[in-house]
Amino acid sequence: MESFPESGIPGLSRTGTGTGIPVPVPGRKKPKQKYWDLQKLQKNVQWAKDRVAAHKRSSCSNATEEEKRFFSKRRSESSIQSNQQISNSVEISAITEESQNKIDIKLANFFFRTGISLRIVESEIFKELVKELNPSYKLPCTKKLSGAFLDKQFSKCSTVLDEILENSNNLTLVSDGWTNTRGIIQKAEAVADAIFEVIESLGSQKFCAFVSDNALVMKAVWKLIEAKYPNISAYGCAAHAVNLLIKDIVNTTESSKTIKNAEKIIKFVKNHHIVKDKFDEKRLAASIPHTLSLPVPTRWYSLYNSMNELHTMKNVMIQLIDEEGDLMKEIHPKTTSAAVCTLIKTISFWDCLLKLVKDIEHPSKIIGKLEADDAPLSLVYKYFGDLYNHYENEPIIQEKVKKRLEFLFSSCVGLSYILTPIHAVEGFFFDEDKTDFISKISEYAKKIIH
Repeated sequence: MESFPESGIPGLSRTGTGTGIPVPVPGRKKPKQKYWDLQKLQKNVQWAKDRVAAHKRSSCSNATEEEKRFFSKRRSESSIQSNQQISNSVEISAITEESQNKIDIKLANFFFRTGISLRIVESEIFKELVKELNPSYKLPCTKKLSGAFLDKQFSKCSTVLDEILENSNNLTLVSDGWTNTRGIIQKAEAVADAIFEVIESLGSQKFCAFVSDNALVMKAVWKLIEAKYPNISAYGCAAHAVNLLIKDIVNTTESSKTIKNAEKIIKFVKNHHIVKDKFDEKRLAASIPHTLSLPVPTRWYSLYNSMNELHTMKNVMIQLIDEEGDLMKEIHPKTTSAAVCTLIKTISFWDCLLKLVKDIEHPSKIIGKLEADDAPLSLVYKYFGDLYNHYENEPIIQEKVKKRLEFLFSSCVGLSYILTPIHAVEGFFFDEDKTDFISKISEYAKKIIH
């Protein structure tokens, strides 16, 4: 039997003349071809060779003993060669201990900074991804991530923080009000003692201010802090106060009803796939990139975003009812579907929604400015003055603005405002505040010097 180097298999060659490949014979009917015509392909086809080899090795009744031995030996050699290639590959790409540790740190930071579930490392799809990126990297388990890795990163961050605190001499301590495990609000003395402990641990001379939320108990806490540490000014968080002001503004029967109706529409669209698909189709056709969202409890500025988004999509909503109303009314429960459709077609609802959006737009935008890292203390009094003037035709809201400022106000808030030249000359002042601020400058200077 002839062996051809092009294929390396006895009885198999490109020409198709080897054993096992039907070849047309002059004068005979062309037999049905069972294998690829390698002569036409003019190239080696590995999978075709493997099929022929497997056939010769096992199920071919016409295969000689020589052929069976040859293909059995070829299979064994191929297996050994494959194992050697895998072994060599692993050896070449073997990861060093240094690289393993670096990847461990990057992986840990990925989980800790994004806040995603640590259990992802146990999922098969994540393991496949990591293996594809680096087969030699040993993926840690969830227990190791939440244990040794977390402890190590926490220790590292704590060291960096300690260095920053050690080299700082103008610190502001920020606190949020809390309740104990039984939901009881802590008394002023207990809260103050916890704050004193933090201040003493770093040294009171390093602090210049204490800022907290505007819970009722904190007003008393501020007095205790300033009495014990004359160099520390205590006052409320302005951004939180404006959040509460928005709550005050919408705390009316009319506003509550408008918000409730708006949320009913938003939930209906978001919770029904058919409706949402139709809505998104019309929204995108109208070149509106953002979609609907529900307000977040205790984050009152999110109320403006939610209500404003819905109002900008008024025409999209009406078009949705005009074109898909019959479909929407069939969605169960039908009473809810019908109520939503009627609400969208009600002009008075959209008028009330527009008024609500206008009422809370200004304070909502001010919150973002007050939450900026570089917002100076002098802006607090200024922004509350702007809010007061903004609602010149709304005396009830103006009164709410004054009450929120009065609660968070401290001498340092007023002094930082009047000591800014442009505010001292052209700024707005409530009642007799300007006179009071000037009279307190000398008194406050003596306080912080001592």
